[in-house]
Amino acid sequence: MGTWPHAFWRALSIAALGIAATGVAALVAYLAHQHSDIRSFLDVLSALSPLRFFLAPLFALAFLLSALFAPARSSRIALLGAAAIETVVFTWVAVMWFHRGRIDLTIPYTFYPLALPHWIAWTLFLAATVGGAAIGVARGRARGWMSGLGAGLIGGVGFLVVTMVASMVITFFVHDL
Repeated sequence: MGTWPHAFWRALSIAALGIAATGVAALVAYLAHQHSDIRSFLDVLSALSPLRFFLAPLFALAFLLSALFAPARSSRIALLGAAAIETVVFTWVAVMWFHRGRIDLTIPYTFYPLALPHWIAWTLFLAATVGGAAIGVARGRARGWMSGLGAGLIGGVGFLVVTMVASMVITFFVHDL
C-alpha cells in the first residue's frame, strides 16, 4: 500500500512538467510565428496557442493545489516548478497582449472569421469562456474541484466550437446576403 501513492504522485509530477513544457512550446511557436514570414505547420501551432494560453492559469492553480497535498518533497518541487512555468507563460502572454495599455483586439479572430463585426466576435468569445467557467463551477460544487476543472475545460471547448459555427452562420448572413 505504501508504494502506490508515491507512484501516483511521481506520475502526476512528470505529467505536470510535460504539460508545462507544452505551454513553453506554445509560447515559442507564437513568438516565432510573429517574427516569421514562413507559412508552415507553425501557423497551425500559432493559431492554437491562444487556447493553450487560456488554460495556463487553470493548470498553474491545479499544480499548485496538487503540490500542497503531495507527500514527497520531490513531487512538491516538480509540481511547484510546473505551476511556476505556467505562471510565467501566462504572464508573458498577458504582458504582450496588454502592452502599454492596448489590448490586442485580434485575439478572438484566432477562432472567428475576420469578416465578423468586432463586437460580435468578442461577445461570442466571452460567452464561450464564461459558459465553460459556469459549467466548471457548477460541476465542481457538486462533485469536487477535479471534476469541475475537467467539466469546465470540456464545456469551454464545446462552447467555443458552438460559437465558431454560429460565427460562420452570422458571417454568411451579414456579408453574403
